[in-house]
Amino acid sequence: MAEEKRGQHPNSRKNLVAQPSKEACIAGGKAAAKKRVKNRQIKDTVRYLLNLPVQPGNTQTIKNILEAKSKNLSVMEAMVVAQIKKAVSGDTTAFKALIETSGQKPAEKLEVEGNISYIEKLRQVRGEEM
Repeated sequence: MAEEKRGQHPNSRKNLVAQPSKEACIAGGKAAAKKRVKNRQIKDTVRYLLNLPVQPGNTQTIKNILEAKSKNLSVMEAMVVAQIKKAVSGDTTAFKALIETSGQKPAEKLEVEGNISYIEKLRQVRGEEM
């Protein structure tokens, strides 16, 4: 192996990346805080707008999907009714979205059956007796 000249080794101090300064860390923290505030404001605005009625006046409760067209619903309710209508007509994407949103998505499980442990298998491969 060829000898490295002083200061040219890849792990030498000269080649190490300098740590960010305290000022850079503070600036990064402030930028992250501003981003969190902005994201929270966007979420709050969306939630507010989703709860507004579609038509002027108070929202009305519905007893079934068919009467949803004649009632004044919130934007969120109108969107969900539209998804339900699409799902009922056969749109599987709408159906999956409703199931996931409602929290009824079945858990995906992976079942493994067997009784040979890794150690037993290793012993078999090596030819050792158990």
